[in-house]
Amino acid sequence: MIKFEILFYFSSPDYSLLETKRLDLPEDAPPGEVYNWIVYEHGTNEFINLSFTSMKKEPPLEYRSFKEAELSFDLSEAQLQLHGTPMVLSRQSAAEAPVKLKNMIGEFLLSLRKN
Repeated sequence: MIKFEILFYFSSPDYSLLETKRLDLPEDAPPGEVYNWIVYEHGTNEFINLSFTSMKKEPPLEYRSFKEAELSFDLSEAQLQLHGTPMVLSRQSAAEAPVKLKNMIGEFLLSLRKN
């Protein structure tokens, strides 16, 4: 079973964006295996594991760059540019992530581990 916690959770009617931290890996596991930024498309039930490249903070904004996307966020919302498509997502408490979504993310993380 995959153990993880949600560090960041953003949502819109069409997408969810989450950063997860694996809790079931050794302390010396590579950060790329421990931390995952995941986009979930509600309409298709598809997940995209974003390939992290860099991050920076310029308060009040934080930035993350991925091979597939660019992300900026603050305390209230995120702006994600995924494959050239811009979207705005509201920041949510990680505790507000639906149980069904958490279960699906656990299954998705397990599938990443098998690949």
